[in-house]
Amino acid sequence: MENFQNVYVIDGGKISITVYQPALDEQNFDDVEFHEPSEESFSALSYQEFLRYEFQPNSLIVGENAHFGTARTERSLSQPFEDHQLLSFYAKLRENGVTLKLFPEGSTPLANEHSGHIKLGPKSTDQADCKSIFTYLNDHQHLLKTLKNPPSTFTKNPIREEGYEMKDRLNIQLNQARRFKYEDSKDRLTQWINENIEELAESLSPEARDAFSLVDRGVKGNKKGQFKKISMAQIYTVAATMMNQNGSLKLRGDKLVGWEFVRRHMIPMSSFHRRGGVGRSNIFHHGAKHYIARKMDNKVLNSNNRKVVKKRGSFSAQEKQTFIFYRNQYCKCVRELFQVIKRMLVGVQTSF
Repeated sequence: MENFQNVYVIDGGKISITVYQPALDEQNFDDVEFHEPSEESFSALSYQEFLRYEFQPNSLIVGENAHFGTARTERSLSQPFEDHQLLSFYAKLRENGVTLKLFPEGSTPLANEHSGHIKLGPKSTDQADCKSIFTYLNDHQHLLKTLKNPPSTFTKNPIREEGYEMKDRLNIQLNQARRFKYEDSKDRLTQWINENIEELAESLSPEARDAFSLVDRGVKGNKKGQFKKISMAQIYTVAATMMNQNGSLKLRGDKLVGWEFVRRHMIPMSSFHRRGGVGRSNIFHHGAKHYIARKMDNKVLNSNNRKVVKKRGSFSAQEKQTFIFYRNQYCKCVRELFQVIKRMLVGVQTSF
C-alpha cells in the first residue's frame, strides 16, 4: 500500500455524513507517514456538503460499503447517494490523490465490540462507529489489504441480476422448509436427503461429517444405527441451491448451478454481502457459529449464570487465530458438501 499523510473514517446517517479524523499521534498505520500532529475531529455534513468536501491530498478514507460503495436503487432506497453521485465522488478523490477503501458493514458490530462500544448496541452513534472502525483496523492492520475498492460502474450486471432472482426463490424455499422443520413429506428435496443420507455421509471427509453432525448414531430403539441429529438445516440449504421442492434441478442454461455462482450470489460467502438471505443465515449464523463454538469449547457464564458463546471482541490473540481456522474449515466443508451433492445429483464422480 501507499504511504498516506492522513486517515479519515466516514459513516452515513439518515440526514448527514460523519467525517472522522483521528488525532495524528493515534494513527499508527504502518503505511501512514504524518507531518504534523492534530486533535481528533468530527464533522457532520449534509449529503451535498459531503460531496463538496475537500479531503487532504494523499489521504486514506475508509467508509462502509453499504453507504459509499452501494448506490440507491429500487431494491435499496436507504443508501445516501445515487450511482452518478458516487461515480463523480470517486473521480474527484482520484484527481486529488485520495484513496477510498470500503469496509464491510456487517463487520461494524464486531468493530464496536472490539473497541468497547458494544454496550451502545442499536444506539451506537455514527461517531462511535467511525472510531470503532478506525480502532479495529489500527489493531488489525493486515485487514487493510482486504478492503474493497470502489466500483468502476453501477451498470446492472446480468449475472448479478440472475443471482438476485435465484436467491429470492431460494429464500422462499428455505422459509417454507423451515416452517415444516424440514420434515414436509411432500418436499422432494427432503425426501432425497433422507433417502441418500448414508451415501452422502460416506462420500464426505471426516471433517465435513463432523461439521454436519453425520457422526453419532443411535444405539437402541427406533434410532438404532441411524444418525442421532444431523444438521438438516445446513444440509438442506446447500442442497436447495441445486434442487427445488418438487425435485426439479436448478439449471443455468443446460447445466446444474455451480459453486462459484452459489458462493457469490445464492449463499454469499464474502463479508461484503448485502442482504445475504436465509441461506447465508442458515450456514453462518445457525451453522458456523455453533460449529466454531463447539470446536473452540469457548462458552462462558453470563450475568444470568447461563452458558453463552464468548464474544469475539474479548478473544485473545490465540483465540482469534483459532476462530479463523475453524471458520475457514467450516467454509471448506460447505464447499465439499456442495460438490458431493452435485456429483450425486448428476451422477458424475468428478470434481466441479
